[in-house]
Amino acid sequence: LNPKSLEEIIDGLEYERHGEEKLVMVDQYFKVKSVGDVILGFIKSGSVKVFDKLIVYPSKKECIVKSIQVMSKNYKEASEPTRIGFSLKTDAELSRGVVLSNKEIKVVSELTGKFLKNKFYKKNLNGQIQAVIGLQYVSASIENNKLKFLKPIVFETFNNPILLIDPNSFPRIAGRFDVL
Repeated sequence: LNPKSLEEIIDGLEYERHGEEKLVMVDQYFKVKSVGDVILGFIKSGSVKVFDKLIVYPSKKECIVKSIQVMSKNYKEASEPTRIGFSLKTDAELSRGVVLSNKEIKVVSELTGKFLKNKFYKKNLNGQIQAVIGLQYVSASIENNKLKFLKPIVFETFNNPILLIDPNSFPRIAGRFDVL
């Protein structure tokens, strides 16, 4: 057998593309002097090019991609499933869990569903709770099967459950919230 290089193996792999929808999840954000706003995250679908205009959700403000880095190398384009670093031109508020896209994404202030309690969580769930949705960590409360958030959130779970966390108890995971 002829041993293949890692690049030959990677080039031979098939990956299902999700069309023209561009979707980037932000997991870190910071400002760099003389560069501006920098985000680190994952391209979940599509490909992003330098000078692409995207919308920052949940604020629904526009941003322009100034530069792209993958593994500390500059690129003109990056596609899914890649961990990326972008330099952006925007006046949007950036934080962990923000999503960049060229398509409309659902932003909500409350969700209707059912709370499924962790069998080891002994307290009654009342008052403030922390909800984890994708990479978003948001304060919320549950009232009459409604999960109400203190600020609007991007409703994109990426097939992960919505976890409810009580930071003042043990165990911290109170349960999950299934959307109806």
